[in-house]
Amino acid sequence: DDGLGAWDHADGVRRGQRDPEALAMGAAAGARAADEDAAADAAVRVEAQYRDLAREPRFDARPDARAYAAPGSWIEAPELHGVFEAYPLRRAPRRLLEAFDGWGYDPWRLTRCASRNEFLDRSWSDASRAFEYWASDGRRAAGYRVLRSDAERRTFRSAFVAAYPAALSRQYSGRLAGAYAEGWEDGWAYGAELSYEWHFRLGYREGFERAASLAAEVAYRAAYGRSYERAYERTFDAWARDARPGILGLRVHDANGDGVFEPGEEVELEADLANYGGGSSTFALRAGGPDVERPAELEVALRGRGRVSSPGAVRVALRSDAAPRSIATVAVELGEARDAVEIPVDWPVEFDDEVATDVRALDGAARVEVSIRNRSRRPVPAAVVLERVGGRAAGEIRDAGVLEPGGRRSFAFDVGGVAPLDLLSGRVDVGLAVFRGKQRLEGLTYRFPDVVEDLGNRDLVDYLFDLASRTELSPGEESEARAAMLRRLRADWAAAAAGRGNPYKADLKDGGARTALGDLLEAWRASRGRLRHPELFRRLGEDVEALVEDLPGAHPLLRKSMRKLARELG
Repeated sequence: DDGLGAWDHADGVRRGQRDPEALAMGAAAGARAADEDAAADAAVRVEAQYRDLAREPRFDARPDARAYAAPGSWIEAPELHGVFEAYPLRRAPRRLLEAFDGWGYDPWRLTRCASRNEFLDRSWSDASRAFEYWASDGRRAAGYRVLRSDAERRTFRSAFVAAYPAALSRQYSGRLAGAYAEGWEDGWAYGAELSYEWHFRLGYREGFERAASLAAEVAYRAAYGRSYERAYERTFDAWARDARPGILGLRVHDANGDGVFEPGEEVELEADLANYGGGSSTFALRAGGPDVERPAELEVALRGRGRVSSPGAVRVALRSDAAPRSIATVAVELGEARDAVEIPVDWPVEFDDEVATDVRALDGAARVEVSIRNRSRRPVPAAVVLERVGGRAAGEIRDAGVLEPGGRRSFAFDVGGVAPLDLLSGRVDVGLAVFRGKQRLEGLTYRFPDVVEDLGNRDLVDYLFDLASRTELSPGEESEARAAMLRRLRADWAAAAAGRGNPYKADLKDGGARTALGDLLEAWRASRGRLRHPELFRRLGEDVEALVEDLPGAHPLLRKSMRKLARELG
């Protein structure tokens, strides 16, 4: 009941506003904030003046107006539980204390209850429970205990239960109502005492916060100007007295001057420097970072205010294991000044991104054509080596001679002895490398594409018929080829299901080759009678019939037509 503690709340506000600690705390915080803000503002103003090398700094300690917002909270908010602890029940009337004896609830726990049902036991008025309690006292229930038959006991119990409500009502009117009224009055008095204290504490904090915030704002306004002048003078004198180094720009050169920064190559860093302060000193211009082999430094003397170039170059080597076509970052320090330069790492001769191929899957052979170019400013002797085909070493070399700056050369390598199905399934890669003399530069790995699911490529179909035409048919090779064809037909089904109409039905009707299965069946019809191993296609037809049942989607007519094509193949 907020109205019950209104006077106490107002009294708390008045007392909190007069608390000397609130005034002292607010004033100290305001003065401290004024010192901090003034120091920061003065530092920014002075630094801006000294960093402008085109103008001479002038002492001007006039502060700008600065807004100040006091902290939102000065002391912790009171907690209601703390009031119960400060005013425990032992200070309440004795009758109220006795009412809580042996009960699992105290006043604080009662305030947490959402309804009476959490703590009120309504079974106290139950007649059957009353009888059990009454009968448990042997002296009081002596007359009931002498009854011998069950019928007499049931009659007695029934009479008790029937008469209990009326007897309870008389007791309530005569005794319980009065006890309830006394408990209500005592509980109200205790609750009111807690409420007064709670509202007083809320008001006290409100007044304390108000007084502290006002004192802080007053102290801030009074102290900021003086604090700013002191901070400005102190900061201005420090900049005028000390050397303040700065890095204006960085220039980087590769050691051999070919314009390409190679892994492990030494690079030279030159810097445009500045001294923003009025003093003179000597600093170390240091270059390093995780992308260089080891840091290096150069001593630089800075005299007065002005710009100066580094007296030489700092030389550092890029990491020898730096990846080509990557960026190496070199960090540069001069006193407290920091900067960095990003260096593109690469080899002077590199592969072009495109690789041209001519695959002859039935022959187990292919031709690979690559191009290299010289991206440096100097001629470079180069050679291209086919290092491996799959897991087999090759070692085939193509000498490019001396590549002029910007020059480009192309080379072709013939790859043979590869299993046709490995070529078709993308299980074969080749490794090539560019060499400068004996130094291996860039490497290139090219993997032949998987064309099994490329419905525009018929190499797998041709390979299947080539197998069936051989004198001897390897069971393992046949099984692998049929598995590849099933993968192709899965892709064929996905394309048919995503399109319009029923291309399988159309292929059935006119013997066309709109689908991969129709194309296979057309070739089978044309070759029937000329194949040494026609059983390959019978087994493939059985595989396709089984596949039809496993294909995704609900396309009954499409599935039915595909099954008919598969049976014709079988």
